[in-house]
Amino acid sequence: MMSSFLQDDSNVKRLNLTYLKCFTIDSYETSEIDDAISIEIIKTGAYKVWIHIADPSAFIPLNSPIDLEARIKGTSIYLADGTKPMLADKILSEKISLESGKIKQAISVGVILDEFGGIQEYELTRSIIRP
Repeated sequence: MMSSFLQDDSNVKRLNLTYLKCFTIDSYETSEIDDAISIEIIKTGAYKVWIHIADPSAFIPLNSPIDLEARIKGTSIYLADGTKPMLADKILSEKISLESGKIKQAISVGVILDEFGGIQEYELTRSIIRP
């Protein structure tokens, strides 16, 4: 039943960032691995920091029952006695989670920093990454 509400976004243009070393930054215990970071040295010698967030919109259609339920929840809730995830565990683990070594869809922000760490430029893009 889960698959009847999921979509395939293979027609969406995504920037291929799989050449970057990409490291997830979520807690070791989390079941929602959805944050990652990369650093790239560009032609000018400057650093470009990439911040990646798993892209659930790659699989969950806008205004679908799954989307509407996730909007009501707003976030996953972490309690002392367990977690109440925003999305179903099966969707998270099979589709969205940024699993190591697998190509995954993400929303990525690339930020070029100056020598003092200030932002010179930035870009926001849909991407594919390989944590």
